[in-house]
Amino acid sequence: MKKTLSVFLSLIIAIGVCFSAPFTIKSRASTVVDGLTFELNDDGKSYCVSGYTESISLELVIPSTYNDLPVTSIGSHAFEDCFALTSVIIPNSVTSIGDYAFNSCVALTNATIPDSVTSVGAGDFYEC
Repeated sequence: MKKTLSVFLSLIIAIGVCFSAPFTIKSRASTVVDGLTFELNDDGKSYCVSGYTESISLELVIPSTYNDLPVTSIGSHAFEDCFALTSVIIPNSVTSIGDYAFNSCVALTNATIPDSVTSVGAGDFYEC
């Protein structure tokens, strides 16, 4: 009986490992600098601004580079509910802005978006 239970448990563990492997979630490391959260993009050659802390400036200038690599995107929901943000300047290095990136930034009255931005997500400036 003990041997059968041991074999059964080993089999259950092996099946669990096989089925869980494809569902492993790869997390990206993020770094906060001057109130902005930067994440290395999957290409390993550029960064995304993915969020903020309460300490960001009311007049935000997103940098064109971080860690000597270009900042090419603003992530989905990155600045959502940043109620105090009044102005944002996006650099020419940025090509995409994720969904709802500036949603509910109720004080935002000025946004400088360069021609380099070719992809703008849904609801980006909703309730601004």
